[in-house]
Amino acid sequence: MEGKVLKKFIESTREKLPLYSDGGRPEVCMYKVPEKLRKINEEAYTPRIVSIGPNYRGNLPQLQATERYKWRCLHRFLGRIKHNFTRLAVMVGELENNVRACYPDSFDNIEREEFLEMIMLDGAFMFELFQENWETNPIDRDTDPTNRDKPIFDNILMKRDILHDMTLLENQLPISVPLHFWLLTEPQVANFSDIILKYFEEVTLGALPEQSKGGHVRHLVEYLLYIHRPLTSRAPATKGKLATRSATELQNEAGVTFKQGTGKCLFDVQFSNGDLAIPQLTVNEHTETFFRNLIAFEQCERDKVTKDITSYFILMDNLVDNEKDVELLIASGIIKNLLPDPDNEQVSKLLNNLRKEATTDKTTFYFAKLFEDLDDYSRDYWYQWKANWFRWKRMLRRDYFSNPWSSISVIAAVILLILTVLQTNTSGGSVRLANNIAAQVPGV
Repeated sequence: MEGKVLKKFIESTREKLPLYSDGGRPEVCMYKVPEKLRKINEEAYTPRIVSIGPNYRGNLPQLQATERYKWRCLHRFLGRIKHNFTRLAVMVGELENNVRACYPDSFDNIEREEFLEMIMLDGAFMFELFQENWETNPIDRDTDPTNRDKPIFDNILMKRDILHDMTLLENQLPISVPLHFWLLTEPQVANFSDIILKYFEEVTLGALPEQSKGGHVRHLVEYLLYIHRPLTSRAPATKGKLATRSATELQNEAGVTFKQGTGKCLFDVQFSNGDLAIPQLTVNEHTETFFRNLIAFEQCERDKVTKDITSYFILMDNLVDNEKDVELLIASGIIKNLLPDPDNEQVSKLLNNLRKEATTDKTTFYFAKLFEDLDDYSRDYWYQWKANWFRWKRMLRRDYFSNPWSSISVIAAVILLILTVLQTNTSGGSVRLANNIAAQVPGV
């Protein structure tokens, strides 16, 4: 009996040892969202319809229906590889240790067979999700004989929920899993990142840099962070400022003009001669979840990645104090409000809340030099005079030139004033002339 216990202990230990070896072991990258961030908006970090990876497996009742659908995805995938199940099972077994090592938890409560099943089902689901989106021709949707096997991908509401769930930091498998599924199909497409990028077209909310492919990424959230990274390094700053005035204050008190930038990514912000050009940010139903999870990943990585997304929303939080600032940025083309209820106050609250409890070091804040330049510009007397002139001009346009009739009234009043002045001068001149003549004529 003791021999059996010892044998089982040896086998169990041998299985676990590779997970805790430093040699070739992947670093933890599937983080739990810090509680201080989760408390701000729990829904932005919680899956709605599908569980990916072990964190939410079997935890939430609303995720169970999709678990059954994953088996249909596996069936479709096996059809792509001529039902070579043994080949697939061997591949999944080879991935297990690396998958486990990516999570901070060991998940000892999940039996090995169940863990392998999870990798297989979730990998098949992710692959079919990306591949179906890549292959679909809208013209053929109604005539496709296999269309009955993929209703969850065609349902518009479910598609939105799945897209939400695929961007969550706690709802991830290593990207190597769907990649290996893709390789098993002997693909014709040259780059797997093309397929992923196409799936996330709706959620990539700003302009993307041209060099948005490649790089070593470990999961989808890191991939989304990677393709939104700035292509240029931050400009050196001396003061390390983390605050500047709001958009309306910069306009009214410093004469700053806001314009839509033409850069290739969100970080291509340019300030020159009083013009602040910022690339357009689209705000829609996915914005908060998308950026909250990118920020959460940045915060968890600590000093391993620069906190550029955090920096971006420190900038936006400073520029936006209320709906008036949002109104100005929308009018300038810097914000595009596509929320279901396009209320500027909602946009203001969203931008103010996104960076809450998220920190970045002053020395690595991406827009520190921009904040210094805005501060220096605001202190210049010439630009303060320019701001006053801009404010007076805007007030005249608002109060006296808001419509054609008020404009005509103002013009008529100005003409009347000029004529009155001229008449007064003429009358005064006539009186002075008469007095001079009278003084020169004796007896008058």
